[in-house]
Amino acid sequence: DGGALVLFDQSEESAFGALTAVLGQPDRDSGLEETAFCFGARNRFVRWGDLEVVFTEEVLDSGEARFTQWFVDGHDDPEGLVTLGGVGVTATVGFLQVSLGNSLQLVAAIPGDPVGLFAATNPGSGGLLNGTTSTREPEGVVTSLWAGDSCTRIFT
Repeated sequence: DGGALVLFDQSEESAFGALTAVLGQPDRDSGLEETAFCFGARNRFVRWGDLEVVFTEEVLDSGEARFTQWFVDGHDDPEGLVTLGGVGVTATVGFLQVSLGNSLQLVAAIPGDPVGLFAATNPGSGGLLNGTTSTREPEGVVTSLWAGDSCTRIFT
């Protein structure tokens, strides 16, 4: 909305301002905190419904956090959370296969389990779109999506 882009490595202030201009005030905001599953000295987790964004402070107390990851685990709050290519939570595995083509890698999240784990590489930027699916069959659906590698989203 409004044409504003929020890019990885953008300053926390700039990215947060652009997001609140479109989405309003967040539902939750952790403030900067140390975490065991994210890179950097401290991370801030800000959530608008099903959308979470992560800001990372590389150097403790530097006051310079950057936008480093987004994560979505639902599709109705805020409405319309999809990538530019139309991939969102509840998209089918079949849609992923058609829309992402050869860039899609889909594997078992846990050996012997039907749940899928996928990654798709953007040919232009080299960035990864990651996610989980209910199954690896064409009728399976996307259950979560994320981009940016600052925090681990899958624990094995």
